[in-house]
Amino acid sequence: MVRILSPTAPSYDAPVRPPLELPLLPGARAERADAARNRAAILEAADRLLRDHGAEAITMDRLACQAGVGKGTVFRRFGDRASLFHALLDESERRLQEGFIRGPAPLGPGAPPAERLIAFGHALIELTSERG
Repeated sequence: MVRILSPTAPSYDAPVRPPLELPLLPGARAERADAARNRAAILEAADRLLRDHGAEAITMDRLACQAGVGKGTVFRRFGDRASLFHALLDESERRLQEGFIRGPAPLGPGAPPAERLIAFGHALIELTSERG
């Protein structure tokens, strides 16, 4: 249970719920396992190249080589560099959100609000400093 406190409403105990699994849209297909592995490998390689060499160093050829996939796979998956960088940012934000929603304290539930806010600030600074 999580205690919900609000200055305008009485406090109450709210049940902690597991993550909600949303259904796919009609006609949408689940991602194949090999496609998911390729996506993860491409994003990991892009993140590594970005950290080590900067955005200018990321070409689709170099990225494909680093990820161990074909250049066509990179283009088919992301289309262009802008979409790749958007996916990298999205993945970083997902990890931050996951840590805040379900991670360990102090960022995750269980720590006092002030400690969580400070931990969130530190995590956000770390995220933005990684991206320059």
